[in-house]
Amino acid sequence: GDSSGFQIQTGSTTGAIAITSQTGNITLAGSNDQEATTYENAIRLVAQNAANNIRIGYDGTNAYSGNIIIEGDSLQQRNILAGSGSIAVQSTGTLTIRSAGSAFTQLRADSGDLTFDDDWNFGATLGELTIGKSTNTHSVTIGNAITAAGPITIYGGDITTNANITTTAASAGISLIASGDITETGSSTIILTTGSGSVTGGNVLLAADSDGTSGGYIRYGDGLTINSYGGNITLGGGNASGSGYAEGSAQATAEGVRVEGGLTFNSNGGNIALRGKAWVGTTGTSYGAWGVGWFTGASSINSGTGTILIDGKSYDTFTGTSYAFGTLFGGAGTTITSANTTASAITIIGDASNAASIGAEGVAAWSSGNLEITATGSGGGITITSTGGANDPQSITFDDPAYILANGGDMSITSSSTN
Repeated sequence: GDSSGFQIQTGSTTGAIAITSQTGNITLAGSNDQEATTYENAIRLVAQNAANNIRIGYDGTNAYSGNIIIEGDSLQQRNILAGSGSIAVQSTGTLTIRSAGSAFTQLRADSGDLTFDDDWNFGATLGELTIGKSTNTHSVTIGNAITAAGPITIYGGDITTNANITTTAASAGISLIASGDITETGSSTIILTTGSGSVTGGNVLLAADSDGTSGGYIRYGDGLTINSYGGNITLGGGNASGSGYAEGSAQATAEGVRVEGGLTFNSNGGNIALRGKAWVGTTGTSYGAWGVGWFTGASSINSGTGTILIDGKSYDTFTGTSYAFGTLFGGAGTTITSANTTASAITIIGDASNAASIGAEGVAAWSSGNLEITATGSGGGITITSTGGANDPQSITFDDPAYILANGGDMSITSSSTN
């Protein structure tokens, strides 16, 4: 079939369709009882290969401050074009792209999946951008860099971020809230940024398994950089606030938090927390099954005056040699630095007490570089708690040179085993 509840279609690259205003709100809503095939959608946008071929909101000349809502259970971008910016949706107000019901049923680009690629032009002035709603279980992919003045929130079943995301206004955060997984499938380091050197940033939240069922992991294969300029940085799961654990969900995706290619977090005074737990199941020889960890590339976490918490748990029931660490520091070295002056400046927890693997240290540093953990603030403390599994004779491993330093604060390293 071929039907749309609401359709905007231009006929040529020289013509254009504009739905614009200067102050009034704009709502585009569509519905369709038939959504089974590619060309049956609640809303369809058919642009030709020219910038601003479809305009919604800002008209290109006069400032626009109204709010924009695009609402339909199924949304199709009909054409994937060689040029960029054919669909311009811009304002200094808010933009919400959401389903009418609890979740999207389809997000399509031509006959494939909608990725919000460079055919979309959101400008850089949106007062807020929201994609999905808290009940959305359909996957959402970001294929092109997005910049907004205000906060950016994305709700999805699985969320894939293959491009950078930036907010520029004071205290404007970035929230990726997935009932499933949060991943990257591109080929370059993903950078999430709030604020700047002169603007205090907002919180950055990556919350997987937000519904607390069936697991949901966080995995970046080509590096992850987060700069929050005063905002908190949280990677976790189990609920929409990320205060619990991201959780592995299968043999091949058993880790709770896994980053390859280098991890760089700078919060400039915000608190940093990473919580992950492995899949409860049996992996296999040389499978990863850690709670929180990274390898390949150098990694750095610097919270400024904020605190740092890293909390990883493994539950691998494989009795051979898997990598069932609670927390893993791998790659070309790891530097962890906090200038916080409290006893909890840096807290590292690795718990593999429920892992059966031969490789089940609570905390493991396996890398070609140094491990440097430094509490630079006067009186700032460091606590490392490592619990190994019953089949591993070691409960903690620092294979390479390790430097653990505090500026007058207490340091506690506790290692125990169920062996």
